[in-house]
Amino acid sequence: MSTALHKTSGGFATNAQYLDWEFGWVERRARLLASAREDPDDVQALGELNGHLRALHASLCQSRQELVERGEALWVHQWVLQHGLSWFEESVLLVCLAMHLSQQARSALLFAQGNMLKDDVEVGLLVELLQPELGQGELMEVFEPTGALLRSGLVAMAPAAEGSAASLMGRAVYVPHHVAAGAVGRRVLDEALSSCASLTEPQVKPYQMVLPEQVRADVDGFVRLVRMGSAARWVALLCGAPRCGKTMLAQALAQATGQRLLSVNVALLPDTRVARLLPLLFANARIGGAALHLTGVEARAERDPVTVARLGGLIEAHQGMVLLETSDDKALERVLSARPHFVFRLERPGLDERLQLWETLMPYDVALSEDIDMSLLASNYRLSGGQIQDAIEWSVRAAAGGEVDQTLLQAGAQGQLRSNIGEYTEASNVNLRLKDLVLPDKSMAAVEDFLSACRVRHVVMARWGFGRRLATGKGLVALFVGEPGTGKTLCAEIIAAELDRQLHIVSIPKIVSKWVGETEKNLRAVFNQARAQNSLLLFDEADALFTKRVKVERSQDHFRNMETNMLLQEIERYEGIIILTTNLDSNMDPAFARRILFRLHFPTPDAEQRAQIWQRLMPADAPRESDIDFGLLGEDFELTGGQIKNALVRAAYACCARDEPLGEDALRDAAVVQTRAAGRLTREDSF
Repeated sequence: MSTALHKTSGGFATNAQYLDWEFGWVERRARLLASAREDPDDVQALGELNGHLRALHASLCQSRQELVERGEALWVHQWVLQHGLSWFEESVLLVCLAMHLSQQARSALLFAQGNMLKDDVEVGLLVELLQPELGQGELMEVFEPTGALLRSGLVAMAPAAEGSAASLMGRAVYVPHHVAAGAVGRRVLDEALSSCASLTEPQVKPYQMVLPEQVRADVDGFVRLVRMGSAARWVALLCGAPRCGKTMLAQALAQATGQRLLSVNVALLPDTRVARLLPLLFANARIGGAALHLTGVEARAERDPVTVARLGGLIEAHQGMVLLETSDDKALERVLSARPHFVFRLERPGLDERLQLWETLMPYDVALSEDIDMSLLASNYRLSGGQIQDAIEWSVRAAAGGEVDQTLLQAGAQGQLRSNIGEYTEASNVNLRLKDLVLPDKSMAAVEDFLSACRVRHVVMARWGFGRRLATGKGLVALFVGEPGTGKTLCAEIIAAELDRQLHIVSIPKIVSKWVGETEKNLRAVFNQARAQNSLLLFDEADALFTKRVKVERSQDHFRNMETNMLLQEIERYEGIIILTTNLDSNMDPAFARRILFRLHFPTPDAEQRAQIWQRLMPADAPRESDIDFGLLGEDFELTGGQIKNALVRAAYACCARDEPLGEDALRDAAVVQTRAAGRLTREDSF
């Protein structure tokens, strides 16, 4: 600190001491101004004092900067630099702050103004008090909306009374409460914003986030550039699916650059006040040293494009950091004129990231059971970071202070998944298990092999490292081949039940469209939704969709081949379990063969297997005669499992209508109908 300044100020080492020093000089000048009206010598003394303080201003700024470099937060000094305030503008700000923060200075100013009942100082008093060396035009510019003081939101002017012709000198000037609070290190929002925005001190650090290497490198580069101060304005776009970590990344970016986070959903700003609230929002961000975090811009644009256009202009004029959050960056680009400097694309976490999330988000003070297998959770549930956190929180609450075990965590993860994945699939749930399936030994062994592979898939991909080695083909694809009714769909449902997973059956009639590009769009939607839940997908009668590519002779052939190509790519990229069923596998494109890891054959059941099916499908609660010969039914009727089911249900309806128990005669009559419907002769027909 310079000797002259030290003698004048007495020195200050903190923000509070600095403000007290400034407010002391405001009070002294106000008292000189009040006495100058009676003693002309005080007029000269006030002029000399203002000249002396103007001369010392450069040294004062240097001393404040040295204090900032030693770690002291001098907010007024930062505002002066940020907005390029002149000595007079800085002095106006300090006088208005003194009115808000110093009772002695306030009393002296109101006494000098000649009205102790007024709450604010007038422009005329400021001019008398500070004696600026400005022309009338320059003086008017200081108090115009485009001037640095009013534009920045550091000070405001009370509106002139309705019908009043008050001159500029009679207008009252004041600092909003949040500015006064900010000057002493407290960060609060303007009262008008308190109900629709939030100002937080972010605690999340970038290294605490689980991010892909490229995104982490982009985050580090962005933070480094902001810290270097190479530009006054930074706009970053955070895009990705819901719950994939965009809000957490906004917190991490603000924390890493030493800023608070001012968040607002633009779509929820009240229509009647949005024109006033938007500029106020940006002013609060500048004054509070906060990064501005905006969501809901696209939703606002749908009903109010004028406001979004104005928002783009405010972003382009803003000095500070703006973080735009969106799940559709293309839609945002169409409606917002401001262009981002950085784009952070957050995808749903891969297997390694999910495993790391399960491990890092688990509270350290929670008792964990020894049976917990994080890699199994990461493999079976393709959740986002937010969903994993919610699953863990649900499990901890459900444990009620006890141990959190694998069953609770699986239930918590399952609770994050919706019961269906869109309009193109149907969810299927069965209570049957593998013991209820009737197949030849060879086919049953193949089913058990496939089920075992599904159960250990997470070990192979995560622990054995195949997931890091393979770029595609991380999922399991099985083809079930057999005549209708041989148990292909039932087997898929039983496998889902054994894995404690929900099976989603893709509705091919809903997928296929006559319109160009619609089929690909529908397929992409199914796979995107299935990835979000790591669903077990079943394409029933898949030959209708997985047809061979053909030589292009018509435009329809070209688009048909495009659909097949896209389907091949989606299957290779899918990391879950896919089951295809068909009875015409010769019609399927050969390119699917190398993507199918398991091929299971479902033959028509023989007499012994048919007898087992008759017997197993008979409910224990159904009233029936005791002398039914299931073996004879199996020998006499060459039916598939599906046809036996239909015959059994048909017989049950007939017997119930006659109010009699199920008997062999009723079963035989129903079996005859099913055999004839299948186009085969029965023994009765032969006679």
